[in-house]
Amino acid sequence: MPRLTVATARTILFWFHLALGLTAGAAIFTMSVTGSLLALQPQILQWLERDQRVVAPDGRSPLPPSAVIDAAVQSAPRVEPASLTLSTDPTQAALVSLGRDDIRYVDPYSGTVTGAGAQRSRRFFRAVTEFHRWFAAPAEWRFTARFVTGWSTLAFVGLVLSGFVLWIPRRISRAALSRSVTPGWASTPKARHFNWHTVVGFWCAPVLPILACTGVVLAFPWANRLLYVAAGTPLPSASRPGGAPAERSGGREPAGNAAAPDYRNLDAAWTVAAAQVPTWQTIAVRIPSGAEGPVSFTITDAAHWNRFARSQLVVSGARGTIVRWEPYSDITRGQRWRGWARFAHTGELGGLAGQMLAGLASAGAALLVWTGVSLAFRRLVRVRSSARGVALETPRMVRARAIVPESVIQAEQN
Repeated sequence: MPRLTVATARTILFWFHLALGLTAGAAIFTMSVTGSLLALQPQILQWLERDQRVVAPDGRSPLPPSAVIDAAVQSAPRVEPASLTLSTDPTQAALVSLGRDDIRYVDPYSGTVTGAGAQRSRRFFRAVTEFHRWFAAPAEWRFTARFVTGWSTLAFVGLVLSGFVLWIPRRISRAALSRSVTPGWASTPKARHFNWHTVVGFWCAPVLPILACTGVVLAFPWANRLLYVAAGTPLPSASRPGGAPAERSGGREPAGNAAAPDYRNLDAAWTVAAAQVPTWQTIAVRIPSGAEGPVSFTITDAAHWNRFARSQLVVSGARGTIVRWEPYSDITRGQRWRGWARFAHTGELGGLAGQMLAGLASAGAALLVWTGVSLAFRRLVRVRSSARGVALETPRMVRARAIVPESVIQAEQN
C-alpha cells in the first residue's frame, strides 16, 4: 500500500479546498457582503435617529408606561403596539414597536412622539438581513434557502481550516512568510489574486473561525445541541413555563370598532419588574393582547460585564404577581454560551471594536471568495488545456517570469 506523503496530503487538501469553494462560493460571498453591511447597523441607526432618541428631562418625573404607549398609539391609531423599551438613561426616549419596521420614539416625560425612526434605513437593513439569512426568498422557499445558507456556512468552516493549512509555505523561510502576510500588486492578475488570497486569509484568520463556527450554531439545531453538550448542560425546554405569551410581530389592526385597549395594568407589572432588578439598564415588555394576560419582560442588568446579560420575568397582568423569574445569574452554562455565540457572530459581544473586526473580516471573506474563484478557474482551465496537449505558457507568462519571483510562481502552481 503506497504511503501517504505530506505532498500528496497537501494536494488532496488543496483540491478539497478548491471544490468546496466553488460549490459554496456564491452563498458565502452573499453572506459575507451582507454581513459586512450589517456589522455597524446599531451605530448607523443610532446616528440617523440621534435627534429622535435624545430627550431633555428638565427635572420632570417620567410618565407611567401606559401613558407612553397611549402616546405612541395615538400617532398610529389603527395599529396594535407590540413592545415597549425604557432605559435608565434619563436622556433616552422610550421606544414603542408597532411592527417589523414601524416604531415610535416617545418623550417619557411629556408623552410627545419625537419621531418614527429612520424608516428607509430600517427597511434597508431588514432586506439585507433577509438576504443574509435566506437570500430574501419567499416563504415557500425559505426552508430551502436556510438549508443552503446553513450548509454553506458549514462549508465555510472547512474552507477556513483547510485554508489555514494550505497557507503554511512548503519551505518555511522569512521571505516566504513575508510574502504571505504583506499585500502587493504583482504584474499579472493571477499573481495579484494569489497574493491577496493568502494575505487577506492570514489577517482575517483570528476572526473568521469565530464567525463561521457561531454561524453553524445559529443555523443547525444539531450544532446548537452540541454546544449544550460541550457546556455540560441540558437543552432548555421548548415550552414556556407560566403561560408566557408567544412573541408576536405586532402591527395588527383591531377588528371592527373594538374599544381602545387599556394598558394601565402594565404599570403595576412594570413596577414589579423594576423592583426585581434594582440595577436594571433597560427593560423591554411584550405588550399582551388582553388586559388580563401575562406580561413578559426582558431585563438587561448593568451589574454584569456582558451588556447582553438578560433576565426573563413573567408577571400576571390581573394580579401583578410573579409567574416566572429567570435571572441571568441562574441560567445554565449552555444558555450563556448560546447567548455569547449569538452576539459573537455579529461582533457585538466585543462592542464597537468587535463589530468593526467582524465587518472587516466579512469583507475580507468576500475578497477571499472572489480571488479564490478566480484562481480556481485559472487552475481548471490550465488543467483542461494540459489534458488537450496545449502549451501551458503564453508569451505573457514568460515575460512575467522575469518580474515575478520564481518562488511565487511555484507557490501559485502548487
